[in-house]
Parts: sequence; C-alpha cells; structure tokens
Amino acid sequence: MTEDRSYGVIPFRVVDGTPFFLMVWERWGKGHWGFPKGHPHEGESKKDTALRELSEETGLAPQVVLDEELALSYTFRYRGWRISKVVEFFLALMGEEEPRLQEDEVTDYRWMTLEEILVATPYPELKDLATRAHRAVLQY
Repeated sequence: MTEDRSYGVIPFRVVDGTPFFLMVWERWGKGHWGFPKGHPHEGESKKDTALRELSEETGLAPQVVLDEELALSYTFRYRGWRISKVVEFFLALMGEEEPRLQEDEVTDYRWMTLEEILVATPYPELKDLATRAHRAVLQY
C-alpha cells in the first residue's frame, strides 16, 4: 500500500450564529464535494501548502487561521494501487468575499451548513470531519 499526504483548509464563516463551510466541487474521479486541499511543494510547510491550495483553488485568503488541525484518512484504488490517503486540515475564518474558482480543479462552490454537508456527501470520513470542524467552530 502506498501512502499519500495532502494539506488543506476548512474555510468557514459564521452568519447569525450559524457556521457555514466552503465546499468546492472537485473534478477528480466522478466529482465530489470537498474542502480545498493539495500536495506540498518541496520544502513547503503543512500550513503553507494548505493556504497556497486555498488561494489557487478559490482565490481566497483567510482572515484568521486557527491553531486546531483536523485530519481525514481513507483508502482508495488508483490504477491498480491501493492508496492510504491522509489529509491534514486547518480551520480558517473567512471574510465575505466569494471564491474565484480554478476551474481545471474545482468547478463549483457552496457555503454549506453542517446539515447540508451531511446530505451532500456520501463519504462517512468527510461527514465525520465536517462534524468535528463544526464542533471546533462553535467553541471558537
């Protein structure tokens, strides 16, 4: 089994006490909702990778990046290889600016509540990550 690591951002904003999370439609595979993420460049830190990927995919920069890191792990098959994927995310408070998408990687976006994310994704790992992110934002 091969291991693959990526880093990303869980962008959020709070409107009238309700947390909303920025989800992007990723073109990879059949397409799915997810948080902005990607692979590091050589010598790049986890946080620098996450913020660069957020900027590349959405054109956005956060107002505040929280200290809390949340991880997501899963396995999948790619070209006959079994891949163990680990993605570490940083929670980031965003302003009111809307994304400008990098359409070769992501083709749509939505600000979603936790309940909307739980309906939009079939992946239990992503549902768990969103639930943990929601809890952390409520404590922020």
